[in-house]
Amino acid sequence: MQDKYFHGPRLLAEIGQLQTAFPEGLRHGWIDRIGRYGVRLDQFRLPVTVHGAHYVRQVKSGGVVDVESTNLLVIIPESYGFGNVRADDVYLDRGLRLRTSEGRIVPVSPGHYIEEGRLTLHSHSNSLFQDGWAWLCIKVGSCDKGLVDTLMAVRAFLSDPRNSNPMAGGV
Repeated sequence: MQDKYFHGPRLLAEIGQLQTAFPEGLRHGWIDRIGRYGVRLDQFRLPVTVHGAHYVRQVKSGGVVDVESTNLLVIIPESYGFGNVRADDVYLDRGLRLRTSEGRIVPVSPGHYIEEGRLTLHSHSNSLFQDGWAWLCIKVGSCDKGLVDTLMAVRAFLSDPRNSNPMAGGV
């Protein structure tokens, strides 16, 4: 089953690009628990939002701690690189919140940063929720976009998560 992910040079070339940009924190490979191939970036830098809000992580005690980065996981579709398939199944660390410039703690983007529940679109999400991931609902744009474009779309979304149109479709 794993072999179908190595169907051509596109995925490996894009992983090579990412290894150049993120030499320390990039991992990729088959994830047995969900039966999918994934690309993971540890310590993906979180931006300050356009409204001056900063990211924090909610901790078990109920408080929050400032964070500068999150882990990021992109699940690669089985037919990635063929036809109209893009890599926009993205997960971030669970527990992210925003501290507004007034000091209030608010959700990242209700409906687009999902920490629990049952997703029918991506059935493997339920296992990833149990592993501490949250699903980030974004669209990467046209289907010829690659993994670098996926990361650009994530950064664009995280820069303005309260936007009335939180899909990063033009990136």
